[in-house]
Amino acid sequence: LGIGWGNTTATLADYFDGQSVTGKMEIVSLIGNLMMNVSMNPYIMAEKMARKLGASFFNIWAPAIALTKERAEVFKSEPWIKEVLDIGCRADVILVSIGEAARSASLFRMGYLTPADLQRLIAKGAVGDIMCRYFDARGELIQDEVQERVIAMPMQVMNDPDKLVIGVGGGPSKVEAIHAALLKKYISVLV
Repeated sequence: LGIGWGNTTATLADYFDGQSVTGKMEIVSLIGNLMMNVSMNPYIMAEKMARKLGASFFNIWAPAIALTKERAEVFKSEPWIKEVLDIGCRADVILVSIGEAARSASLFRMGYLTPADLQRLIAKGAVGDIMCRYFDARGELIQDEVQERVIAMPMQVMNDPDKLVIGVGGGPSKVEAIHAALLKKYISVLV
């Protein structure tokens, strides 16, 4: 089970009941976890679920978004981070939140991206994100330097028809982002 991050995903971890799951499980974070807001930290969410399942847990000890593309490349080249990203790419089930491109979004409230970043992404057509990867109304990834700074599993992995990708999100402000994620088939189940 690969786990992204976000407010909704954090809430799911609190209510997750692992007692009905049988068989060997592994839990892996799909995005860097060095975050200022600990309540949405992928480490805490994934560790909570792993503990409930008695499962092995793999974590990405890096920021979700590095300050520069060069720093992101250094993090991703570390063997212990690269290995966890590879494990995430092999996950059978993926759980992610669908975010919106708005000032109210967690990435901007937490200071990972600046108001200038937001304006630039919206000007390029961004309507939402999954694991800090911004996409337009058709679900196409936005070409922007922010994408190169993200330390997370590549979005293309989510298009694998053999994976069960569960997207969580809701509310009127996320309708366009959810629609785009469904159009591009980033998710196969919507909660």
